[in-house]
Amino acid sequence: MPVLKGHYSSMPIKIDGRKPRIELLPFPLARTPLKNCAFNLLYRHLETANPARGLDAGTGQFRNRWMFPGEYVGITKHRSEYFDGFKHSRPIKRTGPMAVYLMTLERDFSFLGPMDVCVSTYTLQYVETYPDVIERLAQRVRRGGSLFIQNELPTLDASIKAVESHFSDIEVIFTEYAGLSDLEEGSDVVRLSALEMHAPNRAEDHASYCLIARGKIQPEAPAGPTPAIRNDGGLLIVERDLDQCS
Repeated sequence: MPVLKGHYSSMPIKIDGRKPRIELLPFPLARTPLKNCAFNLLYRHLETANPARGLDAGTGQFRNRWMFPGEYVGITKHRSEYFDGFKHSRPIKRTGPMAVYLMTLERDFSFLGPMDVCVSTYTLQYVETYPDVIERLAQRVRRGGSLFIQNELPTLDASIKAVESHFSDIEVIFTEYAGLSDLEEGSDVVRLSALEMHAPNRAEDHASYCLIARGKIQPEAPAGPTPAIRNDGGLLIVERDLDQCS
């Protein structure tokens, strides 16, 4: 992939004129092709990176959980999504340990320790202080590890600035292609996702992006003190954040 100097940053950013030719899974990971492409990009990244320990910042109903090959650490703000997730998440066997914390991304999560990969999909658009959150996610990544984030297009400049000093390689893939924006749920998701992945990789034609940062330069930042935590049916509740969670 050629390295172009992105107009979003002073450092060389990989924004190729075409999207990576990944093999899409034969079953949909989302109800629409707009999201299905982003989740396929995440799946292929985790498949290649093969992280022993990973953080999913914004678990929802565990849409991403089955993709993590090793230990899965999650953060959620909603107790109901944690318990509903066990009913609705993709039934693929996992062997790695799992820990999910009820807490907010706006407060310190460094006590979770070092990660080989940090991921956040369809979450950061709801966080006003997302550049700070992205930088703290980057700080959790071990040397040589990676970061995968998805967010809305207007946030791209700030997202790159938050990670560019931490990683040796940054790739941007634009998603939610405008040519497919009017399609309803239930369409032929896999076939239409292939059309999106063959669309030119240009910001002006898309509504969001996936940023993949590889090759963490520094070791992870020191972990902060562990706050008071209690176990509620497997969900680890960070008590200081209860006023911000549901």
